Amino acid sequence: KHIGSTTATVLCTVEPVTAVVFSALLLSQKMTALQLLGGLVIIIGATLVVTSKKPPNARNRYRKPKARSRRKNESNWPRMQ
Repeated sequence: KHIGSTTATVLCTVEPVTAVVFSALLLSQKMTALQLLGGLVIIIGATLVVTSKKPPNARNRYRKPKARSRRKNESNWPRMQ
């Protein structure tokens, strides 16, 4: 299965935060207040991106327009003369 570009970007953004948290937990590294604040901002931003609604036509924006329909009086049958 494939994941979307938005999900992949969010995962890449959250990776440094998880690295700092695991280093604090596993290696007893000290986290500063600025690191905590930055991590919180990143997590809030990632959550907003994932949970936000997409515009209704976001996927169809660059697709070719549909073919024009036939006029009412035209049909596939040959005309009788």
